[in-house]
Amino acid sequence: MVKQGAGWRIGSPANVSLLGASWLKDDLSVPMDNPIFASLVQVKLCDFIDQSSKAWKTPLIYNLFNANITHLIVKTPLQPLVADDKLI
Repeated sequence: MVKQGAGWRIGSPANVSLLGASWLKDDLSVPMDNPIFASLVQVKLCDFIDQSSKAWKTPLIYNLFNANITHLIVKTPLQPLVADDKLI
């Protein structure tokens, strides 16, 4: 059971969905109700992070999302020392 208010600490984001999961800074999530994002339902965060540098793939993010969501994504810290994602 996951408690309300739980969020993800992103390390190796292979298990975290891009949409709907509380992984953004301040435990926010990318909303699932936008029909534009329907094709991204199965996408994981690992598709948006360069694993060798532990940095966001900012050109990809800027091309897919509006300014508000892009800002939230790129301001969400990545944990370079966390090997696996953790629900906190």
